[in-house]
Amino acid sequence: MFKLIKGAKINDSIELKEEYEVADRWIYANISAENIRKVIDKFIEIEDGNRFCLFIELPSNRKDENIVGVTEEGYYQADSLHIDVYYLDNISADYLIELLNLFDDILVNDGLSSFGVLSQSGREIGKYKYNVIKAYSNDDLSPIVEVFTALDIPETYELVTAWNYFSYDDPGESKIYNLEGKTIYDVVDTLKEVGMYKAEQRVE
Repeated sequence: MFKLIKGAKINDSIELKEEYEVADRWIYANISAENIRKVIDKFIEIEDGNRFCLFIELPSNRKDENIVGVTEEGYYQADSLHIDVYYLDNISADYLIELLNLFDDILVNDGLSSFGVLSQSGREIGKYKYNVIKAYSNDDLSPIVEVFTALDIPETYELVTAWNYFSYDDPGESKIYNLEGKTIYDVVDTLKEVGMYKAEQRVE
């Protein structure tokens, strides 16, 4: 059974399955929560010999947004929302695995943020909202295809993700994941101590 990450909620009637689709230089996939780390680890294994960058994308602080109103439910309304992108550059595969072992529960299960790995080869892979995996190569996609093949994840020519089911009346829900009082923001603060830095802020 396909397991959604803990920081996401969708209509119980939605049935998702693990599969991937190739689109030009990109691969898009649905991956069950318990297998997200396996996909990332397999990518690192196949890219071994390269240096890596761990990236985390998370919603910008409210003070950085142009708040234009507040709903009746108390939610702030902004004219546009932004994402802060953080990098931890030039790290080895072993060190990257060590960091993932420390923080993967929050990285995988947080519903508001995304994370992933950039390889010196020009290839990358990341986990995004609602269990979507996105991967990119600036030339050869075959090593990334090998990641999914090795894990017996089938290819499709018409990927259906949770996003295909959402509507105004039936949206999904993404929320921050709290593990023993720690959140993705605490993970970023901890990683700043070993060199993670804010690379950019962009419109969501």
